[in-house]
Amino acid sequence: TNTESPPPYHAFSFLTVLGALLGRQCFVEQNLYRIWPNLVCLLVGPSGEGRKTTAAEFAMKMSRAAAGTLDLADSTADNRFFLIAEKGTSEAIHSALAERTLETGSAAGLLYAPEFSTFINKKDYTKNLINDLTWLWDCPDELPVRTQARKLEVLKNVAVSGLFCSNEEWLIESIPDDAFKGGFFARMTQVYSSGTAKSFSTPPPFDPALREELLLGLVASQRVAGDIAR
Repeated sequence: TNTESPPPYHAFSFLTVLGALLGRQCFVEQNLYRIWPNLVCLLVGPSGEGRKTTAAEFAMKMSRAAAGTLDLADSTADNRFFLIAEKGTSEAIHSALAERTLETGSAAGLLYAPEFSTFINKKDYTKNLINDLTWLWDCPDELPVRTQARKLEVLKNVAVSGLFCSNEEWLIESIPDDAFKGGFFARMTQVYSSGTAKSFSTPPPFDPALREELLLGLVASQRVAGDIAR
């Protein structure tokens, strides 16, 4: 794309929203378990230099457009794209996913934060959030959760993706030590770039043919189902 963001940022942002759109439609069969297409991606780089949010926002706009009604010949509207939260507590996230389970039969969606430290930080309530997200990212078939408002809720067919951005300093200073232990960060794909070699005073227009091709690809993904290895 004609932006200052490094290509890896665009590639992994796009793969993350594609995984969020696919949800539980497809999988890789491993006999004892299945690998689902959800991806939890953290774009990391120097503040103001890597254009992390530019790449993430571009992918978000594409996914919203693909999940809506497109002005394209073979497009269809669907409600696969579900933004769970940009920040919030475990209870708020669980409640949103519980409602999603009732509506669609699957607790699938995307967590998005242009700055990761607004989502996970050193406040006390995020310690529980770290543990809860670790469970969600494993995509369990069923996950009972207890909330104050709804008492016991059961999330079914979980498929939670995540797209986050941050810089090195904020990760070190703002993220609690618990986040770096156990399996939390191990479940995240961390994409680092030291900066960008591209610079535009005014970015050139985005190729409309490429945009249409990308949108059609995202729309067509709703027809993908089953074991992708077969």
